[in-house]
Amino acid sequence: MKVLYLFLDGTRSPGVIRKVKSKIRFLNGLGLDVTGIVMNKNVEEYRYDNEEKIVYLPLKITPLPFFYNRRFIRNYRSYFATQSYLRQFYENLEREVAKHTFDSIVFRYPLSNKFLLRFCRKYPGKILFEHNSKELVEMEMDKAANPAMQYYINAEKKYASRVLSSARGLMGVGNEVTAYQVGRSGKSDMPHRVIANGIDVASLPLRTPPAGIAGELKLLFVTGSPSPWVGLDILLQGLADYSGEMKIKVYVVGPLNAEVVKRAEELRVTHLVEFTGEKKDKELDRYFDECHVALGTLAMQRVGLQEHSSLKVLEYAARGIPFVISYCDTNFEGLSDFQPFYDVQEYNGKTIDLGRVVQFANKVLTDRDHPKKMRDIAAVHFDFSAKMKQLKEFLETKT
Repeated sequence: MKVLYLFLDGTRSPGVIRKVKSKIRFLNGLGLDVTGIVMNKNVEEYRYDNEEKIVYLPLKITPLPFFYNRRFIRNYRSYFATQSYLRQFYENLEREVAKHTFDSIVFRYPLSNKFLLRFCRKYPGKILFEHNSKELVEMEMDKAANPAMQYYINAEKKYASRVLSSARGLMGVGNEVTAYQVGRSGKSDMPHRVIANGIDVASLPLRTPPAGIAGELKLLFVTGSPSPWVGLDILLQGLADYSGEMKIKVYVVGPLNAEVVKRAEELRVTHLVEFTGEKKDKELDRYFDECHVALGTLAMQRVGLQEHSSLKVLEYAARGIPFVISYCDTNFEGLSDFQPFYDVQEYNGKTIDLGRVVQFANKVLTDRDHPKKMRDIAAVHFDFSAKMKQLKEFLETKT
């Protein structure tokens, strides 16, 4: 079976980018013939990576002509700019897709609009959409910082049902996300499958944990973005609220914004948290080796989700570091042997109980073999080899 995998997101998140590449590689390893098309503004030139089997397609957009700066039309410039961008975006994509032969398209959902609907109608019965969130909820959250988001919200509300109902099938990283998307399609009999996020366990090193806490608990918080659902503000408030005897130091690894740093200063916790910036390779490995416990996503509920599947905590599992989260992770359902290695704190939207984190750390770290035990479970249940078998089966299901 020949498959096109379309990834049009502009993210620079290393976890998401690794996920896309790994999915394509593992699907090919299962005997499918999968070619990826990656198109976004971060791609600088057209190239085909034969080893990855990925086409990197630059996004070339011609700006609006000067005519749209004239006084009588200036107020509508944002609307025309958005429409021009989307039209050129899908023209670029359609030209590339037309070069390939395929039986199915796996499409990481890019948001609906009239141009995506036109694209879907060209390939009836071939497109399976992947969903990672409740998109409208996320966009509404982003609207305050980016008013132009309203154009995308309006398009999503107008076209999503028609786009999704035209699909051959829908996939979501969690039960909640999948049910939401099937409901939006308007088709109760829409073929669908829950395929939680996976990770390439073998690509990550097993950590060497510290010998003990030795008077200071070191916590690791790896962030792919400073988005509100990550919950950095909840962590900072937790540090301000903590009154226990154990000393705590938190290392926040990844991108952040000025508001987070300002909030740390306002709460007077800058001496308790180190914002390291983005780290990779051996620099990142060092933080995993030196820290005792990690923190996962703390505010998934802000985007309307009680349940999800997080790449960040899968990396924690693969590397062998115990962690704390504030949501239900799809991957851990029914895995009683993994339960000792993570703790779920109830989300209250404000703070995290670091006293409870200290108790969890003292308990879980008594098992000196916890890194290997966590990794062994991850290799069986969370690895892409298992997840992509599920996707392959869904692709091969007759609908």
